[in-house]
Amino acid sequence: MYITHNSAVMAEAGAEGPTSTMLQLAPMNTLISTCSSALRALYTQVMTLSTILLI
Repeated sequence: MYITHNSAVMAEAGAEGPTSTMLQLAPMNTLISTCSSALRALYTQVMTLSTILLI
């Protein structure tokens, strides 16, 4: 549980900031960047859990 929480918090902390070059594009904003990093962490954790349970 701690490792899962830690990886989720680090993914949120590592999200792109408002001064990033990627966020200079019109359709991209900080909320989308934060949500995408959270979904990436969730996807990684779900795939890891699925792999462990299948093996």
